[in-house]
Amino acid sequence: MIFVIMILPASFVSAQGQQTGEFSRYYLEGRINSSFSSMSNFKTYSFEGALQERNSSDFVVGIAGKIGYRWKNISAHSEIEGFYEYRFDLDYRDVSEIKLGSVFNGFQSDISTGGILYNSAYEFRSRSDVTPYIGGSIGIGINSSETRDQKSDAISKNHTTNLIWGISGGLIWSLDNRWSVNVGMRYLDMGSAITGGGAIQEKLEGKDYQAYQVLFGLRRYF
Repeated sequence: MIFVIMILPASFVSAQGQQTGEFSRYYLEGRINSSFSSMSNFKTYSFEGALQERNSSDFVVGIAGKIGYRWKNISAHSEIEGFYEYRFDLDYRDVSEIKLGSVFNGFQSDISTGGILYNSAYEFRSRSDVTPYIGGSIGIGINSSETRDQKSDAISKNHTTNLIWGISGGLIWSLDNRWSVNVGMRYLDMGSAITGGGAIQEKLEGKDYQAYQVLFGLRRYF
C-alpha cells in the first residue's frame, strides 16, 4: 500500500491545481511533533524467568527539518526529511518464580530514533488558502537504546537500523506568497529495537515499534 501512495502524486494532473499551482517552488520546513508510541511482539534472550512488561507505550516529542519541492502541473509535493524522536521510555522485568513467591530484576530503557525519510503527497488544490493532502513516507531509521539494570546499575547501549514507512494526511495553510503552516497526522512503522545485552545479561527485542504523530510545521518557499 505504501508504494501505491508514493507513486500516486506522479500519476495525477489536477485542473484545479493549474489554477492555483501556477508556480513550482523549492521550500524549507521546520517541524515539531508529539507522538504516542508503543512497542510490542517481544522476544527475550538469556532471561532467567518470564518477561513482565511494566511500560511499553509512551508520549514522545520530535523535531525535523525538510527540503521539498512543490510541483506546478502535478498536484503534489515531494521532500526529504531528517528527523529525531526523543525519548521512548520502556520498562520491564525478568521475573522468576520461587517457592515462597517471586523475585525479579528490573530494567529501564530510553529509546530515541533518528533517520531520513522521503515523503510524497497528493494535494487537493483549489482557490482556497487551505490545501488538504494525503501521502506516504519511506526511509531508514536508527533506534538507539540505553538500558539500565536497576539491580546492578550496569548500562547497555544498542543501535538497530530499520526500514521505516508511514502514511500521513494534513492541511497546508498559505499565510502569504512565502510562508505556509503545515498541520497533519502520520502513522510510522519504525521497525524493531533491541535493549540490554552486553554488560546486562538479559536482552530484549521489540519487533513492532509504532508511532502515531501529530505534526506542526512552518514552511518557507523560495
